[in-house]
Amino acid sequence: MTTGNSSALLGGSRPPLMLYNKWSIGGVVPGATNPVSTANGVKTLSGALTAGALKTLLTVSGAGLIKLSAVYALDTTARTMRLQLTIDGVVVFNVTSGSCVTANAGMYAVGNMNTGTGSEIVENVVFNSSLTIEVASSLSETDKVGIITHYEAR
Repeated sequence: MTTGNSSALLGGSRPPLMLYNKWSIGGVVPGATNPVSTANGVKTLSGALTAGALKTLLTVSGAGLIKLSAVYALDTTARTMRLQLTIDGVVVFNVTSGSCVTANAGMYAVGNMNTGTGSEIVENVVFNSSLTIEVASSLSETDKVGIITHYEAR
């Protein structure tokens, strides 16, 4: 009979090769992200974006957990948004939304938000050496798209 930590038997926590959720199919119209909530997610604006070009908004070196990752629009201008997560050098999420015309609407790669309470619904997605989050908009614009992230470095 074996005793102790079962993760030792299963090889421990490994990073994902792909993240699959309701957004993964692409083209889904963004829903409410509640970015003005009191949750622990950190909001980062995109700065200047060139239409269709990915821009890196977060890079983490070392190991950790990504608990929440979302992209959202700040206004009602029609646009699509692309969110790409790379974990340990592997692109695990690369999705472009449907047309978004609602302020504070977006899509999640990791986790979710309870829009009624503003509380996070977190996941614990492992990364061993690096995490990169990139975004793109269908428009050339400045600070009209943002990300919400919550991660833990180890």
